[in-house]
Amino acid sequence: MKTNPNETSVLYKTLNIFFMVLNVAVMALAWVQLLGIWEKAINLFCPLLMISIVGQACLQWNKNRKFAYFHIVTAVIMLMFAIVVFFVK
Repeated sequence: MKTNPNETSVLYKTLNIFFMVLNVAVMALAWVQLLGIWEKAINLFCPLLMISIVGQACLQWNKNRKFAYFHIVTAVIMLMFAIVVFFVK
């Protein structure tokens, strides 16, 4: 279902831009971790990624519930892995 950009609310547009910026920050932190510049960057970008995924689920809730449920399940699985990684290190 395509919608006209003029018909979407200002809140939806603002949240969409916020989560795009958050995703860019997550990718930058992931590269910092991969390049070995900051070894503890995973402790920051994993929670930010989970927040981004849950936010995308909220944005998709009225448009596509199955996709929103998939986002929520993905965030829960990532939370479990983040807890394991945090306590193993």
